[in-house]
Amino acid sequence: MVIDKPIIELPPTIQLGPRTRREIELRIRELEGRLKPSIYDLAELARLQDLLKSSGGRDA
Repeated sequence: MVIDKPIIELPPTIQLGPRTRREIELRIRELEGRLKPSIYDLAELARLQDLLKSSGGRDA
């Protein structure tokens, strides 16, 4: 039996500079602090959290 591709595919890691990482974390805190976030805010929050996760950042 020949397997063409790996069974588990890991996403590529994204490298963020310290300034970019800090700006993303500040934006996440801003979005998390909103009393009534819009659906666009929630989508941006999820996207930024995924970006940090893929770069080896904090867990959301």
